[in-house]
Amino acid sequence: MHKIDNILIIIIFILTSLLFYFLKLDYNDVFYSNVITYLSISFGFIITSLSILYNSEYIKKLYKNKDYESNTLTVLHRLGRYYKINIYYSIFLILHFIILNQITQKYAFIQKMEFINLPLLFCNTFITLVLMKFFIKLFVNPNYK
Repeated sequence: MHKIDNILIIIIFILTSLLFYFLKLDYNDVFYSNVITYLSISFGFIITSLSILYNSEYIKKLYKNKDYESNTLTVLHRLGRYYKINIYYSIFLILHFIILNQITQKYAFIQKMEFINLPLLFCNTFITLVLMKFFIKLFVNPNYK
């Protein structure tokens, strides 16, 4: 990801963490169920877009174009990094919310850390937005470098 994207994700996490810390929202089973459903659906869309890209002739063009940030990498390498980050982060969050849903009822100290749930979700949404923005930019401008 771009350096600015990394900075933005840190800012998003810090600001939303502070906001939700002071709001003291109540997270219940319905919240966890809805978040896991949302993450699973968005994960499915990411995997589908990856499989569509993999089966297209367009992938050869991406491999030939050099990335404008690094001369040693191609645009395909950069897109692959975006997918990798998004897929790993989505899997991590799905597991995080499944486990958190099970253990928050037993341990009170974990309930105090629940304010980071929505900031983590906002970060995932931002990463997906960055990936989709880059993906759409490639299709709008096929000679993108």
